[in-house]
Amino acid sequence: MPRLAEQDRARSAHAAVKEWAGLPDQKKRTEYRQELQQLPSRIQASGLGQTLAFYASKAGPEDRGVEAAVGAALARFLLGRKEARVVDLLQDLVDRDLPHYRRRTREALAYAEWLKRYGAALIEKPPAATRGRS
Repeated sequence: MPRLAEQDRARSAHAAVKEWAGLPDQKKRTEYRQELQQLPSRIQASGLGQTLAFYASKAGPEDRGVEAAVGAALARFLLGRKEARVVDLLQDLVDRDLPHYRRRTREALAYAEWLKRYGAALIEKPPAATRGRS
C-alpha cells in the first residue's frame, strides 16, 4: 500500500525529534524545541539556502549541537539518505536549477511544520521559573 508524502514527513520528523526528546539534558532539549519552533519562519523569512548556510555556520566542524541536528534532519529527509549533513543539502541546492530549489523549499517548509509540531508535543516546556535563565 503506497504511503502519502505527509506520512513520510511525519514519520521522519517523529524519529528526529524523538531522538532529542530522550536526552537527559533539559537545556539541550529546550534549545532544540525552540529551534524547531523558529524553523518554518526562518525558512520563509530568509529562504532555504540562507537558513541552511546559517545552520552550517553554527554547526562547526564537528557537526554537534542543536543547529547541526536541525540542519542534518532537514538534509536527511530532503536528500532521502540515512546519513547527510547540512552542507550536503547546500551543495545539492547550488548544483541544481531554480525549479529544484523551489521544490526543495516547499518540501522543507512542509517538513519543518512536522518538526515544529512534534517538538511541541514530545519536548516539554521548561518550568516558567527557569525560562530565560542561563
